Amino acid sequence: MAWWSSPRRSRRHLHTGFDPSDLAELEAAFAAVEAEQVRGQVIQAAPVLRRLVSRRVPARAVEPVPERRAVRVRFADGTQLFVRGRTPGDAGVLARWLHDRTVLLETWLEAEGEARLTFASPQRRGHLGFVVTGVDNRT
Repeated sequence: MAWWSSPRRSRRHLHTGFDPSDLAELEAAFAAVEAEQVRGQVIQAAPVLRRLVSRRVPARAVEPVPERRAVRVRFADGTQLFVRGRTPGDAGVLARWLHDRTVLLETWLEAEGEARLTFASPQRRGHLGFVVTGVDNRT
């Protein structure tokens, strides 16, 4: 039997060295940290979103970012948000809308610890839903 296929080695390789109860405790701690991070993003985004909705600032561009399923949305006043669509393909539809019409951030609300956005176009019916993943602080 070859050294790389020994049963003893494969068992040792698969064993994590952690007790299952410790793993559950670590997973719970990581979930709590993630929830706190999301809550911080909503708190940071709230004043920005209120301003965009009240002033009816149009979105101007959609750009890809390294985060999976997320895009950067640039607004006419220089504000930049990282968002992800509620359904696959929403970012592409938003980019297409921006090509030939005005698109506004119609509403936003906090639900289930997320900042949920609704984009709409005054020229046509239809709405697109997104979730904020962050505010881009670059100038």
